Amino acid sequence: MNEELLDIKQLQKIVERSTTDYEDLRKLNQRLGIGIGLLGIALSLGSTVSGILRPNDARISAIFGAGAAATQAILFAYPVDKRARVYRILTARNKNIAVDLEFNPQSSEQLQKTLQEFKLIRMEAAKEESSSVYSEDAVKKLEDLSQAVNAKHMNQVK
Repeated sequence: MNEELLDIKQLQKIVERSTTDYEDLRKLNQRLGIGIGLLGIALSLGSTVSGILRPNDARISAIFGAGAAATQAILFAYPVDKRARVYRILTARNKNIAVDLEFNPQSSEQLQKTLQEFKLIRMEAAKEESSSVYSEDAVKKLEDLSQAVNAKHMNQVK
C-alpha cells in the first residue's frame, strides 16, 4: 500500500510538471500569434499610409507590403493558433488526471489506466511538437503571397 502511495505521488508530480509545460507552450503560441498578427496589421497600415503620403515612391509601400505578406506567411507556415488550442486541450486532460489522482481512490489497475492515459497525452504532445512546420498548403500560400507582393511592386514601379 505504501508503495502505491509513492507511485501515485510520483505520478502526480510528473503530471503537474507536464501540465505546467503544456500551459507554458499554450501561452507562448498564443502570444506569438498575437504578436505576429499585430505586426502584420502594422505593416499593412504602413504600406497603405506610405502609399498615400508618397504616391510617387512605391518602394517604401512595397517594402511594407512585403513585410506584411511575410508575417501572413509565417502564420500560415507555423499555425500558432492551432498549436495553442492543442496545448489547451492537453492541459485540460492533464488536469483531469491530476483530479483523479488527488480525489479518486486508485487501485493498481486504475493507476495503470491513469498512467496509460497520461502516456497517450504525452504522445499527442510529441506529435504536435514534431509536426511539420511547413505543410504543403502553407508553402503554396507563401508562394501565392510572394507572387502577389511582386506583382503589386511591379505595377507600382511602372
